[in-house]
Amino acid sequence: MTGPNPKPARRANRRRAIQSSVPWPLVSGLFLIYLLVGLLLSAPAPPFWTWIIIAIAIPLFTVGLTRPIDPNQLPKRTGLTTYLGGFLLAIALSIALNYVGSEQSFDDTGFFVAVLMLGVLTLLAVGLCIAAAIFSTLAGERLLQTMTYKSSLSVLLGTAFGGICIGGLIGLIALTVATSA
Repeated sequence: MTGPNPKPARRANRRRAIQSSVPWPLVSGLFLIYLLVGLLLSAPAPPFWTWIIIAIAIPLFTVGLTRPIDPNQLPKRTGLTTYLGGFLLAIALSIALNYVGSEQSFDDTGFFVAVLMLGVLTLLAVGLCIAAAIFSTLAGERLLQTMTYKSSLSVLLGTAFGGICIGGLIGLIALTVATSA
């Protein structure tokens, strides 16, 4: 039985699993963080100018955290934009969070409870900024592996502004329903 095989050799028709160029878990996490930020910027009804601060902070923060991967190009000095964007984001969130529970009277609240609540709300604002930085950096790295710099920046900015707008809309609807009831 050294002759040729009577059956022709079959080619393995395996299909490659098509991998998406978008890291959906990271982008979804970033969207949820900014959704919460938008909710916090609208539900306790802080001043309108906090939205202006956020509109300035998000592009600075995202551009600073997303750096192009090009071995022939010197790294850009975008650290200042990252810090400025993160600082503005933390300030806007701190202002918005200080309006949580503002309709309650401080007559029954002790000094230490008020200071503790202020500390907790400030830590929440800083924690949201840290979470946004982590998710934005990780998603930006993954996106830069499969997309151009401008495309990945567009995905990150669209996710951030989409989350902020939808969260703000949900907060506005919740505020409208609460005041009409």
